Amino acid sequence: MEFKKLNGLSNSCYKVWLDKRVVLNSPDEPRTVLYRKIENATVDAVMESTIFKTMSDSGQGPKLIGTDKDYRIEGFIESRVLSIWEMRNPVIMDKFVQAVYEMHHESGTAEVIQEIKPMDPNQLGIDIAIDEWGPASIKRIAKMRTKLIPSNPGHARILSALDKLEETYLGPGYQDVIRALVTRENIVFSHNDC
Repeated sequence: MEFKKLNGLSNSCYKVWLDKRVVLNSPDEPRTVLYRKIENATVDAVMESTIFKTMSDSGQGPKLIGTDKDYRIEGFIESRVLSIWEMRNPVIMDKFVQAVYEMHHESGTAEVIQEIKPMDPNQLGIDIAIDEWGPASIKRIAKMRTKLIPSNPGHARILSALDKLEETYLGPGYQDVIRALVTRENIVFSHNDC
């Protein structure tokens, strides 16, 4: 058996594969898997495992091979990141949009999540961003301003950009303006790996 450490956003991930000399009992058994060591305590473990299992069962995600509270073994999908040119290709983007639609409407994931944690259309992720990130950004900008010297040309450019940012996005009532742009109908499920 061989393994290679891969990058992971919140967990340690390893590609694990069997030597070619190893004979499998069944041609359906995987020769290569992804071993994910669960390390992120901030993630809702029940939600994460439910989403993964539902996507696996529907065939829209990697196969779930085994799991417990400390790890997950999943089918390994050999792939690569899309290039910027592929992301701009309308044919590829149509396929991506279709996959996200199917993930929400045909995998059963949304229904399972609704049972675990019913969605409140008045408190979506965007609402958290509006309520928490906006005020935090205003505080960070104020702190940045204390460290910048207006007579320094480089600092002056940064201060000018901060002025435009505040005027455009963080003026009085900005939270209500942004909140008014958010639709509360046809809410879809998404995942940070999309």
